Amino acid sequence: MNPADLLTLALEKGLFAALFVFAFWFILSENKKREESQRDLYISLSESLEQAKDAITSIEGQIERIDNTQSNISQDLLEVKFLVNSMESILKAQLNIRDNNR
Repeated sequence: MNPADLLTLALEKGLFAALFVFAFWFILSENKKREESQRDLYISLSESLEQAKDAITSIEGQIERIDNTQSNISQDLLEVKFLVNSMESILKAQLNIRDNNR
């Protein structure tokens, strides 16, 4: 039964019955629109959540790479310090030998 037939039938029963049927139909149609809007919102939020998860995963990967790079730089710096100290010791020893030979 379509809304017009239902409204005509309600008018036969009185004005308040017709108003009730109209209000009931109006509420149902508005609820349907609201539910569709909410469904679209949920889909949008779900997609946004997935994008946020992807961004977090990407950031975590970048942080891990930065941490690994920092560790490598620290190790390289220690090696350079060791080599500089070794070279300094060798140079001092050679200078001492040269000074002793004079």
